[in-house]
Amino acid sequence: MYTVCSALGGFETVELGNGESAKKYVIGDEGYECLKDLKKFLRRDDSNVEKYVSRSLGSWMIVQKDLIPILIEYKNDEKISMAVGTLK
Repeated sequence: MYTVCSALGGFETVELGNGESAKKYVIGDEGYECLKDLKKFLRRDDSNVEKYVSRSLGSWMIVQKDLIPILIEYKNDEKISMAVGTLK
């Protein structure tokens, strides 16, 4: 599961064209598939009393580090934003 989360994407430095640069979240090549995998993990976690998947995602701060930045950067990409929005 950690490998799936690692492959979601990350921040990269991009040039703004005026000599300045900024950090931008870039989804990984398999980012959409990773989101679908996370949804499967979370669905299985629903029946687990210990909620291992939910606890792990919380301790890794996946919502703050990946999911929110994905929603911000890819708000106009319906496929990606729906994949994030339907995670439970």
